[in-house]
Amino acid sequence: MPWHGPTRRTLLEGLAEAAVVALALVVGYGSPRGGTLDYSYALFVPLLWIAARHGFARTAVTVLALNVGVALLVRDEIGHTNGLALQFGLLTVTLSGLLLGAFMSERRLLGARQVHQALHDPLTDLGNRSLFTARVAHALARRSRPDATLAVLFVDLDNFKAINDSRGHAVGDEVLVAVGRRLAACVRPADTVARLGGDEFAVLLDALSGPPEAGEVAARLLDALRAPIATRGTDLAVGGSVGIAFGGAEADDTDTLLRNADVALYRAKDRGRGSYQVFDASMHAAVIARLELETDLRRAIDREEFVLHYQPLVALDTGRIVGVEALVRWAHPARGLLAPGAFIPLAEETGLIVPLGRWALRAACRAVAGWPTPAGHPPPTVAVNLSVAQVQREDVLADVADALRETGLVPDRLTLEITESVLAGDPDAARDTLRALHGRGVRLALDDFGTGYSSLGYLRRFPLDALKMDRSFVADLGRDATGTELARVVVALGRTLGLTTVAEGIETAEQYAWVRALGCALGQGYYMARPLPPDEARALVAAGAPLGRPGPPVLSPHIGRDTTRG
Repeated sequence: MPWHGPTRRTLLEGLAEAAVVALALVVGYGSPRGGTLDYSYALFVPLLWIAARHGFARTAVTVLALNVGVALLVRDEIGHTNGLALQFGLLTVTLSGLLLGAFMSERRLLGARQVHQALHDPLTDLGNRSLFTARVAHALARRSRPDATLAVLFVDLDNFKAINDSRGHAVGDEVLVAVGRRLAACVRPADTVARLGGDEFAVLLDALSGPPEAGEVAARLLDALRAPIATRGTDLAVGGSVGIAFGGAEADDTDTLLRNADVALYRAKDRGRGSYQVFDASMHAAVIARLELETDLRRAIDREEFVLHYQPLVALDTGRIVGVEALVRWAHPARGLLAPGAFIPLAEETGLIVPLGRWALRAACRAVAGWPTPAGHPPPTVAVNLSVAQVQREDVLADVADALRETGLVPDRLTLEITESVLAGDPDAARDTLRALHGRGVRLALDDFGTGYSSLGYLRRFPLDALKMDRSFVADLGRDATGTELARVVVALGRTLGLTTVAEGIETAEQYAWVRALGCALGQGYYMARPLPPDEARALVAAGAPLGRPGPPVLSPHIGRDTTRG
C-alpha cells in the first residue's frame, strides 16, 4: 500500500529536520575551525525551527543530536583547541535549546487551550454551538453522494427549569453534566455531541445507513434521559424531547438544517414531550404562525389590547351573585376577540404571562372597586388568576399591594386563583409567598382542583380559602357513578379542611341541583351566566336578581340515604 496522508507528511518532516541538523553541524564544526566558538551560532538554526514547530520534546532530541554530532566532529581537534570554550558553547546551546523548546511548548499548549475553550462548553466539555455549526457545515460540504444520510438531532430537557428553580443552579449544573455524558454514550465516537446553551443539546450523525437509524438513535437518547439522575443524594427525573432533521434537498446549508431540527424539536415538545419528531415542510409554516402570534402578543401587551370579561359567582342556595371571576380576552386588531386558549399557553411559554397577569390584576381591581353594591348585600368580590410565573417572582407582593392601593379595593374583596402546578415546583417558596399574600387580607383559591399535583399534605400546608372543583367532575354528575362519587369526595375534603367549595362549569339545571345536593356553597357556569363584557357584568351585579334555578330533585349522593336536598 503506498504511503499517503499524515504518514507521508511525518516522514518528509523528519527527513527535513535531519537535513537541517546535519547542515548546521557541517557549517559550524565541519572543519578544523569548528573547534572554536566562531561558528557555533549555526547550531541555533535547527533549534529555532524545530522549537517553533514542535515544542519541547522534539527540541530536546535535536539538542542531543547536536551534542553527539559536535563530539564526533571535533574529537581529533579537541586537544589542539580551547576545549573549555567548546564545552561552554555546547552548554550554552543545550540550555538555550531546552529553554526555547519549553517556552514554545507552553505557548503551543496555551494556544491549544484557548482554541479548546473557544470551541467547547466549559461545564460539560462538549462542543459548543460554534464547533457544532462548523462540523455540520463540513459534513454537508463533504457528502460523497447526494443520497448519503446526514442527520442533526436537537435535544431539549423537559423538566430542567423546575429542577433549576427548586434545587438551585449547582444541582442544575450536575444534571447538565450527567446528561452530556449520557448523550455521548449513546452515539458513535465519530459523531458530535454539543451543548448549545442552557438545557439544549445537539447531535450530529454522519454517514448513516438511512433515516431509520436516526430514529433509533433518538429513541436511545430518550431512554437514557428517562432514567433518574442521582445528584446530592436525590434522584431527579429529567426526561427530554428530540427533533430530527436530515441534510438533503430540503436542507443543503447549515442554517436551514439547524432551523429544521429546532422546528421539529418544538413540535415534539408541543405534542406532549418525551418523544421525537422528524421535520417535514408543514412544520415550518406552523412555526412561522407561532412567531407571528408571539410578535403580535408582545405588541398587544405594550398597547394594552386586552379586555376583561366577568363571569358571575353565585351562592347556590339563593342564586345571589356574590362576586365575579375576571377572564382575559385579546381584542386582536385583525383576528377579532380571542379566547384565552388562543394565546395564554404562548404567554406562559414566553414569560409574557407576567406583564399580562399584572395588567389583568390592576384592571380587574379598578373595575370592580367602582361597581355599585346592591341594597342589602355585601360588595361583590373579584377573582383573578395568578400564574405560576407570577408566584415565583419576588415582586408579586408589590404588584398586588400596588393594585389594591391604586384602585382602593379592599383586600378581602380580592381572590387570587392559583392552579395546582404552583404547588409542584418549589412548594416551600410558594407557601411563603402565599402566606404573605394571605396575611395582607387577600383570599386564595385553588383552581381546577383534581387535575394536577395536589395532595392532602399540600392542601393543609397552604393558606387556602376556597377549593374550585374542576368542571370535569361536574360534567359527570348523575351520569357516571365513579365520577359522582369522586365529586362527593372533593366536597367532603373541602368541608373537612374548612374551605369553601366552588363548582365550575355548571351548564344545566340538573348539574346545578347535583352540586347543591353535594354541598357546594358556590358555583359558576353558563347555566347561570356566561362571561360578560364589563358594562353588562356591572349592570347584572347591580340588579341583585338571583341567577339559576335548580333542576328536578336528585337523590342524595350520600350512601344509605334516599332523601332529597334543595
